[in-house]
Amino acid sequence: MSQATTQAEQQQQASIPRHRNIRVEALRLTAIAGISIFHVFTPWFWGMTHMGVTPGPEHVVVSSALANSSLPIPWLLLWGMGVIALLGSWGNHVFYMISGFYMLPNMVRQVGSRGYWLDQFKAGLRRCLLVVSTVAVYAILMLLVDHFVLRIPAAGTIFWIGPGLEFVWLYLIFVILAPIWAVAVRHFGDNKWAQVLFLLLVLGIYIVNVYIAFMEQGDPVQRGLFNWRKQMSAVTYMVSYAVAGVLGVYVHKKHSTVQSSKWVTSGFWRNILFCLMVVVIGITGVWAGLGRTDLLYSLSFKSTSILAFLLALAALLTCALKQNLGFAHLKLSKVIQSLASGILGFYIVQSLSNSLWDPYCARILGGMVQQGLYGRFLLVGIVFALFFALLVSLIDRLVRQPLFRSIGLSK
Repeated sequence: MSQATTQAEQQQQASIPRHRNIRVEALRLTAIAGISIFHVFTPWFWGMTHMGVTPGPEHVVVSSALANSSLPIPWLLLWGMGVIALLGSWGNHVFYMISGFYMLPNMVRQVGSRGYWLDQFKAGLRRCLLVVSTVAVYAILMLLVDHFVLRIPAAGTIFWIGPGLEFVWLYLIFVILAPIWAVAVRHFGDNKWAQVLFLLLVLGIYIVNVYIAFMEQGDPVQRGLFNWRKQMSAVTYMVSYAVAGVLGVYVHKKHSTVQSSKWVTSGFWRNILFCLMVVVIGITGVWAGLGRTDLLYSLSFKSTSILAFLLALAALLTCALKQNLGFAHLKLSKVIQSLASGILGFYIVQSLSNSLWDPYCARILGGMVQQGLYGRFLLVGIVFALFFALLVSLIDRLVRQPLFRSIGLSK
């Protein structure tokens, strides 16, 4: 491929507006809320779908509250828990997909240009430095909280900063591998056999995921970081990043031509999203009504659900393919964008502070469960999750982001 061709394509892409799509930013903010709600209710969903199973140390309080409840668990609550579990899985996929959708096209456009690998090395190093610095800032803040304010039992341990932040470290790995994936997409993206092979690979991964979730979950005690079932979650997230990146390349490539294609219009994906939501609500509702808690739990097992993947993909394309033109609420737009930029900081704080807030949540919500106040249980949990996400996003906006701008780590 000639350098002149590469430069011409770069000039063509330069004419495409680069401002942030406020709908995608709103989607990012919704993902933050979904992940936060999911983590508040995760132990409760496990307890409700594993009644009679001897709980691990992390589920003792929850299992005890459920066992001593004055009223049986209503199927409507199980239904809600099933939807929330998929909501959290969906939010995780959205995070990776947004990154891949916008990051990979920029790299693909630069493949073949002089100094590609050096430029990508510098850009990747900067992104890695940003992520590691964000982890360092919040780890220091949490250690200060642990020392001067409230005890955080897990603070300072290897798990706390390592496997406890696996979601963040996976993102770092994807960022490092992205330039290689961009070269592959550039050279083989238009090859029909390569496209078929890629689709078969994605399908094969999700067949394995279905097998794990519904037939071979394994012993939770043995499901450590290096267990193959656990690693399939990482592979699944990588697929989300890669698929979204490929679609991003297609959408950004020949920008004017793409608009005439039906399947790359916002309306098309909005209809797909609506149909998927109906399917999710229907399946979770039926299984909850039938008392099939095993199937309900398997549906969102370890974020490997194909439904969560498809929902995230449909939501992203619905938002990304809709232009910003006509968005009248400028102030609301600025608020959404400022809060959505804290998604990485939120996930880090949520993970690092988990051993602080989770026991308090378990006791408060456990009291409501024992009294059979399931409506209040659901409401209080959701309000806490949203407040926590808002608080962390504000802290990130007011503390971490200005600090990083002052030292040149972010714009």
